[in-house]
Amino acid sequence: MDMTIGFLLASSRGDPPLVFFGIIAVLGLGVTLITRSQRRSRMEAVAQYFRGQLLTSSWSGDRIELAVDGIPAQVSYDPGGRSRRTTTRIHFNFSPPGVLRIGPENFFASFRKAFGAQDIEFGDSRFDGAFLVQGGPEPWVRDVLVPEARRKIRELSEMGASWLGSPNVKIDVGPAGVAIFCEKNLTGETSNLIRFVQLATEVFRQIRTPVTPGITILSAQEHAEQGGCPVCACPLGPPVRRCPTCGTSHHADCWEYFGGCAIYGCARRGGRG
Repeated sequence: MDMTIGFLLASSRGDPPLVFFGIIAVLGLGVTLITRSQRRSRMEAVAQYFRGQLLTSSWSGDRIELAVDGIPAQVSYDPGGRSRRTTTRIHFNFSPPGVLRIGPENFFASFRKAFGAQDIEFGDSRFDGAFLVQGGPEPWVRDVLVPEARRKIRELSEMGASWLGSPNVKIDVGPAGVAIFCEKNLTGETSNLIRFVQLATEVFRQIRTPVTPGITILSAQEHAEQGGCPVCACPLGPPVRRCPTCGTSHHADCWEYFGGCAIYGCARRGGRG
């Protein structure tokens, strides 16, 4: 409203620069609204395809809520910003019996490996050369990443590949749940977003399936009750971030990484964007 009034006042004064910038601002706002409307239409179609629902919010971002084998899941999209990258993400509210992180095998990953960072390999040159795999217990990780799961992860990586062709998929598995995301806009086409959810679901089912003897599955809540961080399950130590809503303590870095509280049902729960 204020923008429109300013534009009209500028026009009445005959001030060409203000008229020009007013037109640009109005056009930019129009394009943004049209783009958002089109994205929401595509996300609504995906929600219907998976029998879920689309929840819209200009503040926290739009998300699709669905269930996979009875497990709640959320699909979200972040257009990025000054300090954030564009991200398409799915998060499953399930606590697995192990911890697993998979990311692209890039320069920084290679640098970390040179200084002793863990990298579990599978004798699969295409997969081992493309991804850095960390986690444990290692037998569970190997049970999860069978050849079919590795193939699905490569396909997800191809969907999120950069213009240089570099792999771009990340998987974060721990007490706070299972998150799979690409730093790319996959909401531009309904078919792309559907395929992303299908592939991620297949990978999630493999993560959920194997149970290594002697491993007890604990939820994020149970890890917190035992004095561990609900995101990484490691013992808490300074600096600690305490959730202002439910009071659960997290490592400060884990709070930032997860995007908020890891306790399911907490109003400040992160992991959605």
